[in-house]
Amino acid sequence: MKVILSGFSQRDGLVFDMFLKRSLPTWRWQSVPPGRDSAFPEADLLIVDLAACGWAQYSELAQARLMAATAGQVAILLVSAQDRSWSQKLPADQHTLWIWLAKPYGSQGMLRALKQAEVLCQNRRAPSRDQNSVPMGVGTSLARQTQPPEAEQGVAAVSPAPTGQQVKPQVPAVSAPVPEFSLVELAARLDRLPVDRFLLLRKLLTGLRQKQPFEIRFTVQHFLIVHPVDGWVASNTPIKVIMQVCTSDTLARSVSVREMTVDQTEARLLQLGMTPQELNAFLLDIVTATLPPSINMDTGS
Repeated sequence: MKVILSGFSQRDGLVFDMFLKRSLPTWRWQSVPPGRDSAFPEADLLIVDLAACGWAQYSELAQARLMAATAGQVAILLVSAQDRSWSQKLPADQHTLWIWLAKPYGSQGMLRALKQAEVLCQNRRAPSRDQNSVPMGVGTSLARQTQPPEAEQGVAAVSPAPTGQQVKPQVPAVSAPVPEFSLVELAARLDRLPVDRFLLLRKLLTGLRQKQPFEIRFTVQHFLIVHPVDGWVASNTPIKVIMQVCTSDTLARSVSVREMTVDQTEARLLQLGMTPQELNAFLLDIVTATLPPSINMDTGS
């Protein structure tokens, strides 16, 4: 499945990328800038933030432009949970290929919407001699529906979005290959040091071995989130501070660690505006910067 996102911030795109890799790894996505007068590129599915595109509230003009932009494609439309204008005023026969998802939404809410959209896409592709055999609630393409004349007057000429602006790099974005740094190697380096030294790295190692997302809290407002399975970390704490705690066991003793659910990690990313990065690169950086040179040199760094 090819998915087009529109109206997503870079941070939201990164979170969606991690979610998709975990939940639907064979699906692919790209982002396009929101535009009121352009059709979205052809895809299996569109996910559109209506507010970001200027269509937060229903109007005949907003409806007409949304219909022109989606051009008969299946779309998940993100709307504010506090706004009822679309659900109250949009004609029922215009809902056939649009799935509504209220913000804020969690991973399970998005997954349900994606699965529902997948069914709509499959029904669109399936050949059928009898249109009446289409399941209730699926309907036919919006492209074949009659658009009100007064709405057509408010639609600007449709042209494809510039291709040079469509693709947003997925996360993690790495400019060059990063040497592998396994947990076995981290454990081997720490085993050559006194057990009461480099406590923060040891806490990291313990958490990584659990293969469960966890959060390291430095202060009430400063965190490091680690997702061992998906292979990323995110933090609102300066890297110099993290390295300082790595080398100070006194500071490391005051650091707390707690396990998190996947939904909690994504909520924390959004709440604090943190950008994920490669776990492998992060570990390699802090280990080579904080462990004694003799330890790193002897293990091949």
